[in-house]
Amino acid sequence: MSTRIYVDLETTGIDPEKHEIIEIGAVVFQGGLEIATFSELVNPGEAALAAASRRAMDVNKIDVNEIRSARPTAVVAEALREFLRRYPGVLYAFPVEFESSFLRRSPWHLTSWGDCVMKAVQDVMFFEGALPVMPDGKPKRPSLGEAAAFYGVTGCGPAHRSLSDARKTGRIHHEFLLRQESEDEARSMGEAS
Repeated sequence: MSTRIYVDLETTGIDPEKHEIIEIGAVVFQGGLEIATFSELVNPGEAALAAASRRAMDVNKIDVNEIRSARPTAVVAEALREFLRRYPGVLYAFPVEFESSFLRRSPWHLTSWGDCVMKAVQDVMFFEGALPVMPDGKPKRPSLGEAAAFYGVTGCGPAHRSLSDARKTGRIHHEFLLRQESEDEARSMGEAS
């Protein structure tokens, strides 16, 4: 059974060139079973906190004093890599481009990324009428909360905290994969008859 690791970040802003990670959560799933978690606040230093986007900090509501008390970025990055050595697998995220844009950089160096969960569920949600069409003619990008509601995923913890959002992403992806597997089986049975 394949191992999938779902990662979520809270950051000081959306630009990996200017902003830093302040919280990271990872949840390891085998099939639909959660087998391990990693979660830590990250102290990126005073300069990074001074350059933080007020909007980003308002969204995650993480107390700056808690961040200042956390271990430094390099220490947390090494702890995460050690965790991932114990649970090798492919990394997934809801908006994989966002998480990977931070985690491919030094000192994280995480490069084994799978498909974007948000893009995977977007087509299904749009086809089933759960997402509107945007002015550019494309379906709206679903939020993590919208995808969780669509797939009936509840009880993961508070929104905009990395561990609960990583857990939510893993459960959404599991539900998506179950539906896909069921549809594939129905299609192959229809072709066989």
